[in-house]
Amino acid sequence: MKILHTLKNAFFAATIIATQLSAIAQDVPVHKIIFASKPFSTNPTPQTEFAANTPIYGRIVLDKPLKEYCKNPGKHLSNVPSNYARFIGIAPENQFDEEGNEKYDPIIAITYEMYLTFADLEKKHIDFDVMPKTEEATTEYSSGLAFYRSFADEGTDVINKKCHYGIKLYSEFNESNADIMGLKASGDLYIDFTKSNSTTQEAWAAQCRKAQTLAGSNALKNASKGATEQAKSLPLPTCFTFPQHKGYADPKYSAANITAMIKQKFGVTELLNLTFDKPDAENDFRSLVDASTNEPSHKMGNHVFYFAFKDADGSYRFSGGVLKMDYEGYGKYGQAYIFPYSPIQGEERFPIDELRKQNGVYGVFVFDGSKLPAKK
Repeated sequence: MKILHTLKNAFFAATIIATQLSAIAQDVPVHKIIFASKPFSTNPTPQTEFAANTPIYGRIVLDKPLKEYCKNPGKHLSNVPSNYARFIGIAPENQFDEEGNEKYDPIIAITYEMYLTFADLEKKHIDFDVMPKTEEATTEYSSGLAFYRSFADEGTDVINKKCHYGIKLYSEFNESNADIMGLKASGDLYIDFTKSNSTTQEAWAAQCRKAQTLAGSNALKNASKGATEQAKSLPLPTCFTFPQHKGYADPKYSAANITAMIKQKFGVTELLNLTFDKPDAENDFRSLVDASTNEPSHKMGNHVFYFAFKDADGSYRFSGGVLKMDYEGYGKYGQAYIFPYSPIQGEERFPIDELRKQNGVYGVFVFDGSKLPAKK
């Protein structure tokens, strides 16, 4: 009886452990990488088989927003361009598995570092170009390294068969270089090279190389659409809820003249809601000096203003500014111009106007213009 009781206890203990392990296994998120012949923004049917010299696009499917895998998701990492937040490493799978068995066909293995925006971190998927069409490429990779170097490299022999490849998130690389923790994903694809030769391979590589050089400009064209959609979930910017204060007393800096300056600087024809904040002092300007020389450096306006405008594509932007005059010497100051002043008041993250930022115009954000109060 004692032996039977011991066996029963062991059975129950094993059952409990198995149940716990099953629960743990179910809690582990399953991520995957899927592929299609069209960008995933067009809702294509995923597929795993592709003919060489045809478009291929990828999507990493997550169980929660990418930011939840990132350390300090609001921080801009220093190893990416200023208009991005961080990068993520994507790489071909190893040819052999952990036991040394051949699992995939041989391939040039490079870690492709894809740049990510703050908006990308909010999503539960990551779209990326594998072998894109020139006009559809939008993924920017570090150092100009893109997947054509693995699949259509001119220096490799043409593989006269259907090849089995895998693509994965390089998790160890991402943890140590991008502070993206605990994120793994992989996916399989097949590329049929049976009709390929050196000429078609070189043509495929050239086309994808050209697509890579245009990816940045293509992405900027699409950025406005994505930012406009993102802004719909955000409230009216706080700066447009402030009481209206008097602006500059000098007629040279009247609201009408400042409006004209804004239109010229930002290349717009329709300005909305020019709002002056509470002044820093009664005078129009205050003089500042260079700390190292004790010589005058510039005059800064005491009247900060915020404004909105309708862009050429029908979407809305807002920004802020203050007048500034640089010291030219001999007691004279140059002509007043608009100096950027952030309109963000510590509220929700409004998407930045990336196109203007790339062109050197900073501090312009996208918002939902329908939330502006009606003119009285």
